[in-house]
Amino acid sequence: MQRCFQCQKEIALKEAPAFTDQCPYCQTVLHCCFNCKYFSPTRSQQCAAPAAGWVKDKKNGNQCPEFLFREYIRQTTETEAERAQKKIDDLFRGL
Repeated sequence: MQRCFQCQKEIALKEAPAFTDQCPYCQTVLHCCFNCKYFSPTRSQQCAAPAAGWVKDKKNGNQCPEFLFREYIRQTTETEAERAQKKIDDLFRGL
């Protein structure tokens, strides 16, 4: 799942965004550091890509060749206890 860093809405992309592509909801440029897989605030230059150059403004569009759109994992609100109970219920359903 891909998401715009600005509005946090899901975006369905079939390929990497072009340098000028914008979020259909908030019109933020998608090809920017905050949407990149390699963005890491704790790293030197805030980037984990080995060959990436310094980008001053992380939220505006850039032409970094290392850009890969960040993938988000959909989080569930189900707790571990609820998952365990569901497995037990499924196990004994036919008895």
